[in-house]
Amino acid sequence: MDLTEGRERFIRLLTEHQNSLFAYVVSLVGNLHDAGNILQETNLVLWCKVDEFEQATNFAALARKVAYVQTLAFLRDRKRD
Repeated sequence: MDLTEGRERFIRLLTEHQNSLFAYVVSLVGNLHDAGNILQETNLVLWCKVDEFEQATNFAALARKVAYVQTLAFLRDRKRD
């Protein structure tokens, strides 16, 4: 699979998992607005990893892990403010 095909597959997976990722983040923070912001950050981190993504990897698990870490960072920063 060439680079373009890999990126297209990554984008499809990211798009397919948006609703479940959003629901997951909402369950962690309990606020739709905050969850939307966290999901945006999660998408940015995931996109930065696009070239590292291996096709056999469980994308849903990877995305949830990134979302969890981004949620922790958000909560840490909010607590600091």
